[in-house]
Amino acid sequence: MSDAETPIEPFFLHEMPGPQVTAKDIVRALVKGGVPISTASARVQNYAKNRLIHTREKKSAAVNSPNIYSVFDVFAAKVLSALHDVGIADPDVLFKASVALYMWNLGHFPDGRVPENFTASPIVHAVAGVFAGQDWVFRLDFWRNPQTEARYVNAFLAGGPLPPAQRWKDYTPDFEPLASVVVMLEPHFLPLRYLVAPPAKGAH
Repeated sequence: MSDAETPIEPFFLHEMPGPQVTAKDIVRALVKGGVPISTASARVQNYAKNRLIHTREKKSAAVNSPNIYSVFDVFAAKVLSALHDVGIADPDVLFKASVALYMWNLGHFPDGRVPENFTASPIVHAVAGVFAGQDWVFRLDFWRNPQTEARYVNAFLAGGPLPPAQRWKDYTPDFEPLASVVVMLEPHFLPLRYLVAPPAKGAH
């Protein structure tokens, strides 16, 4: 059984703003959420190797110089790790999840255009929204064609002013809903506020 062809164009990929971090920082963030350090290290290596999170540059020209990531890659890794925690390990599903974190799914926008107020990547909007007190989720919707047994996976972030992404019905006219997985982002993101905002004066 193979996935139904999922349209990945047109999507929009943007440069990531904010501080830079290393893989050790990403591992530390996963450990902070309760993932054992050996598991966290293996997950981060897997995410980087399979381009589920994205290396921005090398820290230096030295051979063993660590890779540099955007701080928002930390939050992307947190979402992927949460999916691993609930048993989502299918490489194709994790790839679709990664795409949805970094690129806009036009299923959000009925007219096929990304509004000007959504100029950054989805993960950037989700982090900003959570820290502004909005409810954001990451969702995977699974659909199945009962005749062919082909699978369709719709992955997206939603929250604040951003509605859930609609299924691409032109590509999946005979597909029926199978299951959904929802990751609540607030408990995963709020403990990492220190990554994007300095501590208040007097805080310890």
